[in-house]
Amino acid sequence: MNLTGLFQLALLGERAGVDLWTYHDADRGSMKKALDYLLPFAGDRSTWPYQQIGGWDNDPLYRLLLVARKKYDAREYAGWMNTLFPGRAPTPIDERLSLY
Repeated sequence: MNLTGLFQLALLGERAGVDLWTYHDADRGSMKKALDYLLPFAGDRSTWPYQQIGGWDNDPLYRLLLVARKKYDAREYAGWMNTLFPGRAPTPIDERLSLY
């Protein structure tokens, strides 16, 4: 998932004093908007409007949501976690590793 790479880059950017979490391009695109766009399709893949070349695995999305919960609106992303991964609670390892 390309968004995983962007999240990893944002985490590295933090260490260099660069805030990529709130960055947006000239068209107002951002990582948050990309994540928000993907989430409804994770719940219903049949509505994905593009050709899907590889398989679709929601597991990486879980870790993105763990990070998004901390970087953006915790309630919004906790809600998505409950919807997409019912009954799955983050382990201490999930919380620490996030994307690694």
